[in-house]
Amino acid sequence: MEQHENRIDELFDTLIQVRTQIAKELGYNSFVELGYARLSRVDYGQQEVADFRNMILKYIVPISEKLREKQRIRIGIENLTYYDEEVRFKTGEAILKGNFNWMIEKFKTISQQLSEQPGEIFKLMHENKYMDLTIQENKARGAYATYLCNEKIPYIFANFNGSRKDIKVLAHEFGHAFQMAIFNQNNIIPEYILPTKEACEISSIAMEFLIWPYMEEIFGNDAMNYRYSHLEDAIFAMPYRASIDEFQHFIYTNPTIISGAKEKMDRN
Repeated sequence: MEQHENRIDELFDTLIQVRTQIAKELGYNSFVELGYARLSRVDYGQQEVADFRNMILKYIVPISEKLREKQRIRIGIENLTYYDEEVRFKTGEAILKGNFNWMIEKFKTISQQLSEQPGEIFKLMHENKYMDLTIQENKARGAYATYLCNEKIPYIFANFNGSRKDIKVLAHEFGHAFQMAIFNQNNIIPEYILPTKEACEISSIAMEFLIWPYMEEIFGNDAMNYRYSHLEDAIFAMPYRASIDEFQHFIYTNPTIISGAKEKMDRN
C-alpha cells in the first residue's frame, strides 16, 4: 500500500470526481444525495444518519474500547495493534469440529431444528447444488446470496477457509436466502423479493444469532468462545462502519479536498 500510495490516491481522487460529475449532471448537489437515491433511502436522510453515528460514538465506542482493553489483558500483550485484533483468546479461536461436508450436514440439521420452513429451503438448495461454498483456483473472493428468478430459488456463493467465521458466513447468507424464498412464496411482485440494503441485513444478521443455541454441535466446548467472539464482532463492526460512512459523507461533500491537498504538497 505504501509503495503504491500516490497511484492509489490518484485513482481515488479520479473516482470522486467522476462520481461528483455523474451526480451534478443528474441534478444532485453531491454524490451523497445520489448515493442515498441508489440505496432507496426514502424514509430518512443525512441528518438522521449523522444522529445515528453520534449515538454509536456515545454508546458503542466506549463499550468497544472496554472490550479491546479486556482483550489486550486476556491475551497478555502490552499494546494491542491491528494485527492482534483477531486474536481473542490465548488458546486460539473456536475450531470447527469437522470438515466442510460435516459442517454443511450439521447446518442442515440446525436449520431443520429452527423450524420446518428453513429446514426445507436449506435442504432444497443443498441437494440441487444452489450453493458454491469452497475455495477454488481463480474463484472470486467474498460471499453473497442472490435470487435466481427463472429457477425461483436462492443461490449462495462463498469461500470457506476452515475458520470459525465459516459458520457465521453460512448463517448470514442463508438468512438472506431464507428471506428471498419466503418473500417469493408470499407475493407476486418480483421487486419485493430483494429488499433495500438496510432491510435485507435484518434477515441475515438475525439468522447468525438464531443459530446460537446450536453452537455446541459445531464447536463443542469452544461454543461459548465462538458466541463471545461473534458478539464482539457485531459490536466492533458498528464504529468501524460508522467511521467509513462519515468519511464518505465528508469526502463526497468536499470532492476537491484530496486533489487540493495533493497540489499543495506538490508545490511544497
